[in-house]
Amino acid sequence: MCGSLLVLFASNSARGCTCDLPPLDKAIRQQVIEARRNAKSVFTGKVLVVESPAELFYTKVTMEIQSAWKGTRAYKLIILTGRGGGDCGYRFEVGETYLVYAYQYNKSYLGTNICQRTNVLHNELVDLKYLGKPVFRARPARGKSSLQKNEHRNRVGLLRLSSHGNANRVTATTSSPGCGF
Repeated sequence: MCGSLLVLFASNSARGCTCDLPPLDKAIRQQVIEARRNAKSVFTGKVLVVESPAELFYTKVTMEIQSAWKGTRAYKLIILTGRGGGDCGYRFEVGETYLVYAYQYNKSYLGTNICQRTNVLHNELVDLKYLGKPVFRARPARGKSSLQKNEHRNRVGLLRLSSHGNANRVTATTSSPGCGF
């Protein structure tokens, strides 16, 4: 009698996403502080464009930055994430605003995934309480002028910006050596 033996080899390349969950005894405050410390950048941003070109293994997300607690001071940036389906990619939606905990993806880009604390931004998001005040705000709130009596010193001298009522007009006055305001 002849018999045959069929051996199947499983490939390790078909792994799913694996994340380390925070210990159950670690308070949310501690989780947020640790996530901030471990992140390259922490910011809020509105998604403008989501691109997943077929030839790439990642998704490019263009965001308009609103506030930052660490890292970026840009008004706009591209962040990379996986495509999903087992690679830990975070699914971003155009028009939504997110709180992003980002790591250095490569030399040129930041990245995030579902293993980070990245989440849709909403008023009940407890992370905002523990992150404290942002170190950078990209845009003033609508309807309010941040230019009133705003002064900035630079190498040339003093630059004073002032707004005029509700009009969309701003005056910039500079000082010269020997001249005052």
